[in-house]
Amino acid sequence: MSLLTKGPRDTILQLPAAFDRERLLGRLQVRNTIRAGECEESETEFCDTLDGDLWFAGWVLSRSNETMQLSRLDQLLVEKPEASCECAGPLPSFCWELPAPAMRETLQKVLKLRALRPLLTVNTDTQSIDIKNVDGKTVVRLKLQSVFSPVKQRQLSLELCSVQPLRGYDNEAQQMIEHLLSLGLYEADSRAVSRYLGELAEVAEVHPAKQSVVLEAERTSRETVSMLVRNFWSFARTREGGVIEDVDTEFLHEYRVALRRVRSLIAQSKGVYPAEITMQLKAVFGKFARITNRLRDLDVYLLAEDAYRRSLPVGLAGGLDQMFADFRDERTRECNRVAEWLRSDDYRGAVRDLDTLLKKADRSPASKHARTPIATLADKIVRNRHAKIVRQGTAVNSSTPDDNIHELRIEGKKLRYSLEFFGPLLDTVAVSMTIKRLKKLQDSLGDFNDICVQQVSLAEYLQEKQQADGASPELIASVGGLIGALYQRQLDQRSTVEEQIKMFCSADHFNEAVAVEPTQKRAA
Repeated sequence: MSLLTKGPRDTILQLPAAFDRERLLGRLQVRNTIRAGECEESETEFCDTLDGDLWFAGWVLSRSNETMQLSRLDQLLVEKPEASCECAGPLPSFCWELPAPAMRETLQKVLKLRALRPLLTVNTDTQSIDIKNVDGKTVVRLKLQSVFSPVKQRQLSLELCSVQPLRGYDNEAQQMIEHLLSLGLYEADSRAVSRYLGELAEVAEVHPAKQSVVLEAERTSRETVSMLVRNFWSFARTREGGVIEDVDTEFLHEYRVALRRVRSLIAQSKGVYPAEITMQLKAVFGKFARITNRLRDLDVYLLAEDAYRRSLPVGLAGGLDQMFADFRDERTRECNRVAEWLRSDDYRGAVRDLDTLLKKADRSPASKHARTPIATLADKIVRNRHAKIVRQGTAVNSSTPDDNIHELRIEGKKLRYSLEFFGPLLDTVAVSMTIKRLKKLQDSLGDFNDICVQQVSLAEYLQEKQQADGASPELIASVGGLIGALYQRQLDQRSTVEEQIKMFCSADHFNEAVAVEPTQKRAA
């Protein structure tokens, strides 16, 4: 979004601090005849996710006068935005609700499933100033703009001046620019505008999901693991508000992923804490995750609704209306239940108890690996995880039970987490290559697992409806057809899984991932 309607030949200058519009007009009147127009006020609404995903990706989305504009953060003062569209009425909650294809496609790459929210509103006072020559003809037009937040009023404002040359008076425009520069104005740039908006919106310096922990190879394993645990847990807590308000499904997903990462880290770091404390920590984080299991399952089903419908013939998909209506009703109840739990005294008490337990873990007597340098332990954990998945993977063939495939998926997840935890302490090229190949394997294993689990869950749903005499013939036909379609996908996906396992286990991409020198420090 351009704060000024900038023409191709305009020059935008910024007034220095303590040099307001009235002072500038007074200085201009000393040597020019001017005609000042009336001030016009407009309002611009800046939209982003609650985490500022667009901002950190270098984009600014704004709405003014029922027009939505998407601009690059480093190109705010340009003639045209990257994309624009009409947007009257309530702000669309998700990017796919926007009417402009170009804007949707760009935003989709950044936002994915994240919801948009109006995060900042700024007011702009605009005044046109005509500079006249001795003949009374307008030779230069200035546009003065004061940009400020109505919340903070004018405590923090941005004062801009656009010099607009008129046809046949280029020399006069250049002379005006030089005069304004001599008064202390300076050329504005997009960085200044973006810094101003960042201050108004109180944008964090680092994206919440990117808060890093500096890993030191010689630091003890207990100290390092404790820092990582607190980092993940702290991030999980930043997700609670979004879950309670049901902003979008990603807040719950990220809350759960952070809990899984904590549990995985604690479980894989055997000997860092005493066994009893390790079990207690795993139990607490596991309880927090389990309480949200059903809500996440329902989110997954509802997000896949279009794909489910496409998997059935048109004449057979009608019965899914009832199923998805049931899922939406149940999701509303589950969402309320989870939100009530997160707001409850029980949860707050559990959080306090957990914080006490984490402090106790730090102070507990030294266990087997408490004082082991983290680089040594990390190398051991990663190598053991990799060896285990290769050992299990090479044994897979067409007759291997599906349960074994699911176990391999879990092992793949543990390896992925360990590489993400300790990757900065290992050879980054080898780790990057391993993660890249592992991700392909995980995607394949995850799809296979989801297909299998969904068949069981849908069968249970249908059975419950039939027992309650609530299953219409259309519902039975649709859900039965969907289970059949999923089973066929399971058979097709099984061969893909076996191929991905073979490719991962046969690739020589891991042996170089050795620990770094003890003096090195890297951010996780």
